Amino acid sequence: MKWRCPAWFFVLLAALPARAEPEIKLPLVPAESVERLVMVPAPSATCVAVGDAHGWLAVGHGKKHRDAHVSLFRLDNEGKLAADEPISITLAAPGKLAEFPNYPLSLAFHPKLPLLYVWQDIAVAKKSSPDRDDPARAEFDHLHIYSVAGPQPVLLQSQARGNDFAEGLGSGAIAVDATNGRLYLPNVHQLGFKSKSMYGTCGYLELDAEGLPVAPDPAAKREAPPRIGAKIELHFMAPSKPGVNLGMPQGLGFVPVSKDVVIVGVYSGAMTWDGSDRRGWSNVLPLHPQYRTGYHDRIAGHPTLPMIYCSLMGHNWLCSMQHAEGYLTLMPRRISIEGASFKSYPVVLKGRGELAVGGINRVYFVALDEKGAFKTDGKQVKINNRSADAVVYSDKFDCVYVAEERSK
Repeated sequence: MKWRCPAWFFVLLAALPARAEPEIKLPLVPAESVERLVMVPAPSATCVAVGDAHGWLAVGHGKKHRDAHVSLFRLDNEGKLAADEPISITLAAPGKLAEFPNYPLSLAFHPKLPLLYVWQDIAVAKKSSPDRDDPARAEFDHLHIYSVAGPQPVLLQSQARGNDFAEGLGSGAIAVDATNGRLYLPNVHQLGFKSKSMYGTCGYLELDAEGLPVAPDPAAKREAPPRIGAKIELHFMAPSKPGVNLGMPQGLGFVPVSKDVVIVGVYSGAMTWDGSDRRGWSNVLPLHPQYRTGYHDRIAGHPTLPMIYCSLMGHNWLCSMQHAEGYLTLMPRRISIEGASFKSYPVVLKGRGELAVGGINRVYFVALDEKGAFKTDGKQVKINNRSADAVVYSDKFDCVYVAEERSK
């Protein structure tokens, strides 16, 4: 007689976290000063990126900020903000969608080329917005690519439109893998088994030597004006017609390990995606007890060590776990900071052996050992921002940049 597991068993199993070491608890410590902490005047900031190669800092603003969607700051030779006023970038929302607020979800600079990638979304109202089949939706470009080689940014391409991409979401990250020539994208829609059913996954674009997505048509030319609505060849990070709905949003951080393997932040922790394995293409591992924390995970990888980190939005947990060539291994570790409520992605300060994460009127710093594991000491600094979503570190300048509200 063949034994079969009931379906509820697998649901229960998926909700259980990996076995973890005892939680490390850090007490609430007095705020102190932090060296080379650069406060960036950028109201309603939700995302940030630093371009070490060409001396730029980009800050994305939320839905409530109407002056600009992205502010570009020049950095001087010491990594400080230049005296020049920031350059404002406005992202277009065409046609019927122009009445709805659009906003950047994620920013990324190419590590070598003078390119800024901007991923945007739009707050469409379910009752009054155009239908999914309305042509207006097919005109909204999620991805914008700017050249930052000169004194002013120049839009090169706008693309990633249509039903392959979800809208109205509040989280999602992009990531540039320059070594393997890929740009990873969040919040991708994919047709399921049932008619008109959509499943959440991630995707990627192949990049050419110029850092631009490879066009499906080799004969396509890049000429001024910019290629608005440029066609792309989207590669799904899931098999055709996946049988399991991974939920939305997806792509809450990417840690590229090789051309075939990348660790992705998903609804319940981290997922290893292996494009070379047709049968075992994904392996999802919750890093902590659930407790209604779905979609709250934000992950980042250590730049030189096989370690990933996770900050839990609205909670005081930080998690870490080792990986072997992209496959998560050993036991996850968890640390809690008394009184904290995290708001940003975890940020590895390689030059200082620390991990930083933004919170409510605070930025928290946790010490890491030589293997990238949490130590039992940390510090924090007060800032003028009720939601410090935008925190980033420059390895070149050894500077931590934090967006704060402008002084009244």
